[in-house]
Amino acid sequence: AIVVSVSCMIYLHPWQKFLSDRGDQVHSVDSVENVRLSCGLWKYSIFLNWRIDLINFYNPGIWNLLKRNFYIVFVFKQCIRMDYKHILGWIIVLCLGSGTLYGQNWNEKELDFHLAPTFSSLNSSSDYIDPNGINLGIKLGATVNFKMTDWMGVLGGFDFTLWSGGKLLYREGGNFLPNSDLSNPDLNKGDEPLPDNTDIRFTLNYFEIPAGLQFQFPIGRDLDVVARIPVLTLGIRNRARGRIEAGSLVFEKEKIGKDVSFFNLMWGMALGAEFERWNKDVSLMLFMNTGLTDVTRDKGKQVINTDGGGKQTIREDSKAALNQFGIQLAFKIQ
Repeated sequence: AIVVSVSCMIYLHPWQKFLSDRGDQVHSVDSVENVRLSCGLWKYSIFLNWRIDLINFYNPGIWNLLKRNFYIVFVFKQCIRMDYKHILGWIIVLCLGSGTLYGQNWNEKELDFHLAPTFSSLNSSSDYIDPNGINLGIKLGATVNFKMTDWMGVLGGFDFTLWSGGKLLYREGGNFLPNSDLSNPDLNKGDEPLPDNTDIRFTLNYFEIPAGLQFQFPIGRDLDVVARIPVLTLGIRNRARGRIEAGSLVFEKEKIGKDVSFFNLMWGMALGAEFERWNKDVSLMLFMNTGLTDVTRDKGKQVINTDGGGKQTIREDSKAALNQFGIQLAFKIQ
């Protein structure tokens, strides 16, 4: 471990000097920040390489795979400044695409069926739109864990997620559902059919396909700690309904599918325990998912107040990300 760490230092040192020299020649704040972050890789890699190589004696094959993929991902991090959501996504993509995985034992599989109550909300990137409520839903599905070692595997599966979404408060009025088939056509005509402080609750059903890595460690008799990280989930929208509260007017179960994206992508993680109950292997896990894509199609308009006291019509192109939190109860079948 020490030899590899020193080798890593020697290998990265010329790059650090090159990037530092280059930083003296640039004047852009973003460029200087990129150089600073890139140089930070040199120090971080020593710690990362040392810790992973110490564990390398336990299972050389899989840790060599993870170590290589971690280095590739962190180099990307320093070069293009991806946030950690995309870092975790790249880890799973690289692991799934690596040829080393084909040499692992894929014969052992674990199948479970699960049920999970979910709490979901929508966050908006707009200064004129605020999250204003959560949806209580349910998630039903199955997961297959393809075990590569006794403590690590690749998982995949499917879920039916019902009543997901959340409520958004539009503090400035506008036309937020221009393409939807609403019960009252006047609600999506012109630039401002909906007044200030309009609430819209999005209720969305998805068919979801999760994929990720699962880690399992025994801590006692018939008790294991289970962690799933990262997990990427592709959602395919099935049904979309909206509840519009515009002043004293309330419109229920409006068909808003034409203004909601067909696909949704989230990344997440889960942590829990597996134990024996009712003569079956049972797991109980807390999970959270964060949206990476926009739930809405950004075809609407919003009329905002200007500093001079006038009105200005802008395109409502903010990102509305779907977030989920829940408790999953799963029963292992095999």
